[in-house]
Amino acid sequence: MLELIYAFLVASQKVNQLSAKVETAEKRAEEAEEANKNFKQTILQQEQDITSLKRQLEVAQTSLDETETRLDSYKTRADEGENHKTTGENLTRKVAMLEEELERTERELKETHEKLRVTDVKAEHFERAVTRAQEERDELEKKLDEANLKLKESQTELEALVTAMDALVSSITISTVVLRAIG
Repeated sequence: MLELIYAFLVASQKVNQLSAKVETAEKRAEEAEEANKNFKQTILQQEQDITSLKRQLEVAQTSLDETETRLDSYKTRADEGENHKTTGENLTRKVAMLEEELERTERELKETHEKLRVTDVKAEHFERAVTRAQEERDELEKKLDEANLKLKESQTELEALVTAMDALVSSITISTVVLRAIG
């Protein structure tokens, strides 16, 4: 019986050991389940974090694309600005040259106006001189016409006188011939 008691004690010890092992195993199983639950929750949280990070990455990528587009636009504007600056400088130089040209042209125009004024004064003087010359010419033509008329009258009188003298000479010649014949 001792053997039985011994066996019972050994069995009881083994049951106690197994019971302790079962309790330990149950405790470990509970801890493992709790750890598994925590891991699942951590994994779920990490998956949500990953999803959130993916969304943030998409937003950041979109923002980056927009920023790059704006940067390209700014670069283009900067290039255009540089071109406008260069064009502006060129236009400023051209305006300065045109202003100088305008000043020179205005001086030349002023000189031309002065010359034109002097020419107008001279032209008026010459017009008056031409008018006087025309009046003198008209007067001389009138005098010439009068002189021509007097000349014609004188020629007519001269011709009449020559005719009368010819008649007188003829008469004298005839009288002389008659007197010679008579005498």
